[in-house]
Amino acid sequence: MKQAHSLIIGTRASPLAQLQGRLIKKTIEKSGFKGSISFVHFETKGDRLLDVPLQGFGGKGLFTMEIERALSNGAIDLAVHSLKDMALQSPDDLTVCAYSKREDPRDCFISPHFSLMSQIPSGGIIGTASLRRQAFLAHLNPGLAFTLIRGNVETRLAKVVTENMAGTILSYAGLKRLGLEVHAQELLSLETMVPAPGQGVLAVQCRKDRTDLCALGNAITVPEVALCVQAERTVLDVLGGNCHTPLGAYCVLEGGQLKLHVKLGHPSGQCIFSAIEQGPAHNPHAVGMMAAKEILKNLPQGLPAWLKASPAE
Repeated sequence: MKQAHSLIIGTRASPLAQLQGRLIKKTIEKSGFKGSISFVHFETKGDRLLDVPLQGFGGKGLFTMEIERALSNGAIDLAVHSLKDMALQSPDDLTVCAYSKREDPRDCFISPHFSLMSQIPSGGIIGTASLRRQAFLAHLNPGLAFTLIRGNVETRLAKVVTENMAGTILSYAGLKRLGLEVHAQELLSLETMVPAPGQGVLAVQCRKDRTDLCALGNAITVPEVALCVQAERTVLDVLGGNCHTPLGAYCVLEGGQLKLHVKLGHPSGQCIFSAIEQGPAHNPHAVGMMAAKEILKNLPQGLPAWLKASPAE
């Protein structure tokens, strides 16, 4: 198989996305690739829509469409995404060829005023664009108020201060990668704030017809992570999950078994449905299906209207 002499990697233009592209570059170089690697950075539609919720504008695909289009037409060779930002299905000509090592998947609380979430008084305002975070927090503390906050990590950190919020919730993985973990006041437990499916994982896409890049992807992927995220995203698929759905799913591999924790919330936070399932590592799809079915079994009258309105992407 002929190996490419150079690679062009596409990412979003944010500082975090560029850093994540460089992390994958280092991983590729460590695998023995000897060619040159360069980057193209894209401002996606999701990056431009900063003052509105994404639910009515196409959901997760807003952060990947421009990059995937460039991948399809050959302008770039590989695309690097935060897996939690990706739609369930890649375009027909593309495939996810690699999953990175998982960074710490927990959410963290950031505040200029409080060191713990429990210290926020009734009426305190949390800035977030995530229905998952909003639903889980509202269930824990019905007195909280919420406001939309979007933009890159640095922008959100600034807005918490300038707009006098009680705090915000961010992925700790992003803060760690940027060296900004000092801003995290409290790390939220994986049981309380079950992460978004794929949180902390980087996904590498290539064209299906580039067998050399598919082989390269196999060489750099982390098998344990690939199994875990398949189980998590199976839940996402079965429950119709996207950015409209307050859904968390987190899987770990323990002694040859996949252990999957799933939490689904009503957008208002008024109710939460949870499931913990485990099964053999060789069948992550089955483990994801078991957890999703357990959630569905406990939902009142089957699939509720608010979940039916959130079709899988």
